[in-house]
Parts: sequence; C-alpha cells; structure tokens
Amino acid sequence: MADVPPVFILLTTYNRLELCLRTVRGIKDNLRWQNLGFIVCDDGSGQEYVDRIVEEIGHVNHLWVYNGNRKGVGHNMNVGLEHIWGVGGNLVMTFEDDWLLEKPLDMTPYVNTLLKHPEHAMIRLGYLTPGLQATLISEENYLYWKLDNNGYQYRFTGHPSIRTKNFFTYYGMYAEGLTPGQTELDMCAKTNSRSGPNILIPADSGWYGFFAHIGGVSMANVEPGK
Repeated sequence: MADVPPVFILLTTYNRLELCLRTVRGIKDNLRWQNLGFIVCDDGSGQEYVDRIVEEIGHVNHLWVYNGNRKGVGHNMNVGLEHIWGVGGNLVMTFEDDWLLEKPLDMTPYVNTLLKHPEHAMIRLGYLTPGLQATLISEENYLYWKLDNNGYQYRFTGHPSIRTKNFFTYYGMYAEGLTPGQTELDMCAKTNSRSGPNILIPADSGWYGFFAHIGGVSMANVEPGK
C-alpha cells in the first residue's frame, strides 16, 4: 500500500473499556480507508484493559501502544503524535474513547483535500455548535465550510477530526498536566490567537456530524494523577 498514504488513528482512553471497544468497532466496520494505523494511548487502565483493546483492533498496518500512567490526555496526545511523526506519518485522526461511527465514512475526499491543499490543516467530523461563522468553499469537487477565526471559542473542538502535521507545527502541541476539558480549551485558545491553516467542516455532515457521542459519564474534569 505504498501508494496509499497512511491515516493514523490516535485513540486516547482511560477506564471506559466497553465504550472504547465500541469506538474501535465503529472505526473498523465503517471507516473507509485502506491504510490505517492505530496508536493507543491508555492513561494507566492496566494491561488486561489494553490487551482487550488490541485484540479488538486486530490486524492493521501499524499498531503502537503507550501507557501514560496517569499523566493526562495532553501528555498522551503528544506522545502519540510524536510517534506518528517519527514513523513518517502526516495524517492523524484523533479520537477519545466515546465516539461511535455508525455508518460508512469514506475518507478519500478529506485526505485528498488535506494533501493537495496545505492551506487546510484540519477537517472536523463531529457536531456543530452555535457561534461558528464560515464561508462555503469547494475543494476536490467537494463542499466545505471554511471556519472564520471570529473569536468563537469552539472553532477547534476535541471531537473526531482529521489533521495534518502542519496543524501542530503551526498551532503547537497539547498542553500537559490539565484535565481533558482544560486541555481542549487550551487548544481552542491556540487556534484562535492568530490566523493560520484553515479548519474545515464537510458541508454534508449535518449538525451532528458523522459520529455519535456515546456514554453518559464525562471525563472532562478528571485530573491527571488521580
């Protein structure tokens, strides 16, 4: 598959096995791309937990597992990203362990858009929130909303997305030592602080995007080390 650029799934998880397994199944069953790698960054749930996730992933073109040992989501994200860059990766899909892809999703238009148009560095695939302002554009015969940098806090979100290495080169890596909610807000601030590579939303994604947000217990306020 040398001619098919790899897309790396960066999955962060902690103590939510059934939700995480559902997330993995959704990706395996419905994400349409021939060259997938999985980076699993668990924050200290235990070996049995990780082994079950790896079993569910099965055979993929690249699999790497890391134990963050309660250092928090920002640390785990950064370690996973550095691994991806270290093996020559450029495209990453970031997932927390409670997002379910319920229907087939072809990644071809998004990969083509990001690789052929480097002025774009992120395509959001989760749900919309009020406050966004955008311009409708066309790339690779596909329509997107190009989000304006109008100061709205959630121009960036931690929902599922596909991003290029250039996103992190320009806007920076994740803050460490914060709760998941604070980590997301810090990245929101980074992307709103200056103009830079564009953030897009597929025009056909609807208000809720392509993923269901599953589970009833939020991890947004869980502090590292606790």
